[in-house]
Amino acid sequence: MQILYSMQDCLIPTVLSINKYKEVVYEKVEYEPTDVIMGKIEAIEAEIQTEFAELKELLNIK
Repeated sequence: MQILYSMQDCLIPTVLSINKYKEVVYEKVEYEPTDVIMGKIEAIEAEIQTEFAELKELLNIK
């Protein structure tokens, strides 16, 4: 009995193991300062609360 392998079968282990040797390059991500981010979140929250109050008024909900 003879077993034949395709080239695809032979390449799979090679492709999967290449990641062990490939150099991974990470890029540094710069974020805004925490106080700036928190300020933006507070501004968005204030806008949500204002629009929510308007919606409650339109629906006559107290």
